[in-house]
Amino acid sequence: MRRREFNILVVSAGLAWSCHAFAQSTGRITRVALLSNLSPSASDPRQMAALKEGLHENGLIEGTNVEVEYFWAEASFDRMQGLAMKLGQGNFDIILTAGSKAVKTLRATGTKTPIVFTVAADPVGSGIVESLARPGGNVTGLSMSDNNLESKRIELLKETVPSISKVMILRDPVVGVPTGVAEAQAAARALSLDVVVAEAASSDEVEAAFRRGRDQGVDAVAAMASASSTSSASA
Repeated sequence: MRRREFNILVVSAGLAWSCHAFAQSTGRITRVALLSNLSPSASDPRQMAALKEGLHENGLIEGTNVEVEYFWAEASFDRMQGLAMKLGQGNFDIILTAGSKAVKTLRATGTKTPIVFTVAADPVGSGIVESLARPGGNVTGLSMSDNNLESKRIELLKETVPSISKVMILRDPVVGVPTGVAEAQAAARALSLDVVVAEAASSDEVEAAFRRGRDQGVDAVAAMASASSTSSASA
């Protein structure tokens, strides 16, 4: 199982706990909204399967004791804002999403609905939670990255392919502060690697960054953790 499917399974377990607690307190089916920045055709079916598997393993069956509605922003920030407002004002019990951008957009609506995120490069640094131990407010989720891991990615690239000489550090500009970039750059330079930093917030921008990287002589890419890089990663 790849890491992004594992992320979904872990978050599903936490989501299931929240659903069970809500169902016990209200006695009705829990309504979950899933907000994605992608379109249905661009979404990874394995992630959707992992979500259903995680819910099922924790005793939650769609249509029986939980109802999941899917909302697709289709890589449009305007559409994301509209959907966030709809969900914030809607009759949902839990909102599931990915990445700091979506969480910030939801919070901007003033919603008090619990928000669970599956991927965030630096939830503390980007301001969506107060701390990892005590997130605070109505937001919680899973972060699978820190600054040390960004450096380790560079080191692992060099160990795996010793011949590389120029690495692209690919980050999502919408996650907030450029978490881990300085650490990754320092690690690359310590290994005598030239560094190019590129930003991409959508699948199209990722592809464009790769094309520019080829033109610049980049022979390795270190993609920093974010919702867009996770969703854009190839199989």
